[in-house]
Amino acid sequence: MLKELGPSISKPPKPFTPDVKCPFASNRALFIRSDGAITPCIHYAYSWTTTVFGLRRSIKAVILGHIGRDRIIDVWRTRYAKMLYRLSLRKAIPSCLTCTLAEYCMKTRSNEADCLGGQPNCGHCPFYHRLTFCPL
Repeated sequence: MLKELGPSISKPPKPFTPDVKCPFASNRALFIRSDGAITPCIHYAYSWTTTVFGLRRSIKAVILGHIGRDRIIDVWRTRYAKMLYRLSLRKAIPSCLTCTLAEYCMKTRSNEADCLGGQPNCGHCPFYHRLTFCPL
C-alpha cells in the first residue's frame, strides 16, 4: 500500500556538515506573524527557549517591522537586506554547533549576536544546519 502512495523518506545530514543554508534567505522570504509583525524567519518569529545538542538558548523574537505601519519594501531594503546578504555569504556566520567553545561561550546562549558581531546569531538555528526541516 505504501509503495502505491509513493512516499518519500528523507533525513537530515549528519550534524556538523559544512553544507549549511538558511531556507528563508535562500528563498528570499519573510515570515509575517498573525499580529502583523514581520520577521526574517519562522525560527525567530517568537521569543522562546530551545535546546540543541544539550545547549540551552534563549531565542528573542526578531521583529523587522509591522504590516500596516511599515511598507514591506522598506523592511526588505533595510534590516532584512543586511541579514540576507550575511546569510548568503555562508562563511560570515560562525557555527555554534561546530564550535568547540560553544559550551562555554556566552554568545551561544541567545540569538542576539554572534562572536563576529553579526545580528542576530543564526549559527545555532536547526533549519540553517538542516537538523530539522523548515516548513517553507
